[in-house]
Amino acid sequence: MTSLRFPRRAALAVMNVAAATVTLVALPPVAHADNQFGAIAYSPSGRLFGRTKDAPSSAAAQSAALGACGNSDCKVLVVFRECGAIAENKAGDHAGGYGSTLLAAEQDAMKRLGTAGWIGTWLCN
Repeated sequence: MTSLRFPRRAALAVMNVAAATVTLVALPPVAHADNQFGAIAYSPSGRLFGRTKDAPSSAAAQSAALGACGNSDCKVLVVFRECGAIAENKAGDHAGGYGSTLLAAEQDAMKRLGTAGWIGTWLCN
């Protein structure tokens, strides 16, 4: 009887660890931004990004992103509440996208770009 207890406890411990691991891996990252805004700006001449998050308003987020970008030709490409991303391609085109998760924001940016490309930068609140 004693020898059956240890393997049973060990098996239960392994099952608990496996269940916890599956739970942690299965949950997608979701941004939580109730009344906060973020923005990403881009400068074509300097090839610079300016990013900001946790701003109290859309206007404040845009202003902060432009300031972080730093060049006179910076333009805000996306304003977001949860996550934002910028897609770019070899031709130098850029498009902003947003979504409730990073993956959703990246997919939206790539869709808006309309051609093959990559994610140049991203940010979540």
